[in-house]
Amino acid sequence: MAFLLLAAMHFGLVITEPSMKPSSINSVTVWPKTLFPVELGQTVTWVFSPIGGADYDVNSALSFDIGGQRAYRVQKDKCGGPLEKYFSCIYKPQNEISVTFTADESHYGQLLQVFYYKDMYSLWLADTPAIFTETIQLIKQPTFVKMSMELKEPSRYIHNVPTNLRLDPPIFLTGSNVRIDCSTDGSLPPAPISFSIECPLPPTAVVEHDRVTQAKQNLAYEVFYAAYGFRSPPTLAELAPYVARKNADQLLRLGHVSSSKDNLTLTARLTINEKAHDCHVVCRLGGKETRRILTVYCKCDHTLF
Repeated sequence: MAFLLLAAMHFGLVITEPSMKPSSINSVTVWPKTLFPVELGQTVTWVFSPIGGADYDVNSALSFDIGGQRAYRVQKDKCGGPLEKYFSCIYKPQNEISVTFTADESHYGQLLQVFYYKDMYSLWLADTPAIFTETIQLIKQPTFVKMSMELKEPSRYIHNVPTNLRLDPPIFLTGSNVRIDCSTDGSLPPAPISFSIECPLPPTAVVEHDRVTQAKQNLAYEVFYAAYGFRSPPTLAELAPYVARKNADQLLRLGHVSSSKDNLTLTARLTINEKAHDCHVVCRLGGKETRRILTVYCKCDHTLF
């Protein structure tokens, strides 16, 4: 050592102790791991914490990709990217980074991936495994479900109707062909509007008539009760809900229902008969529904009821 000092004095050299470069942050953890599904418009927040290391490398980056495309990048001194309007970042103590994300409808169902690149080499090599992978699932209730009705073909009995009888939807004459349109602003996950018919319990006389008709067709409820879903031969009171559902199903079976590809509209075509009287037609999506009650005038035995 004395020799080194003498040499240094003779040649004018300055000897310094080797400096220890602080280790960089090589990896980070993210919390929480799962945030989706969320309400459309809700902001989600992740916190990224370093695992060891004193500081981030100047070229380190958190990269957010949506649908395989770069959306946002967080580096030591800046945040930004093509989709930066949906993101924000906050640098916190202890080298933690908070990132918020507000997804919109266009992001629904796309894959969100987050990568941490510790330095320029890993950034350009781009072979770093994702530290976070999640499919963006959004929930949105429709704000409305609307219904409109239109008489497409009048009943052949229309000429027998008194001139003072009002026959505007939802009031119809038997034999009328009706179009029902349902519309909505949609939901997430995307779902079609449902259309149903709900009929009230028929009078006892109507239930008895149905029971007798089934017996005449050798399909008596008392004999084949199990085939109709009853545990024992049904009473007229027990048959009433079944007959109501059967009337509704018949109206649907004789009609036609179709939905649009975007799930925003539905069209139903119905042929109105006397069984539709006092039945509700219902358009429903999520927690929203619209219903209308049908009034039906029947032309039977040349008499209008």
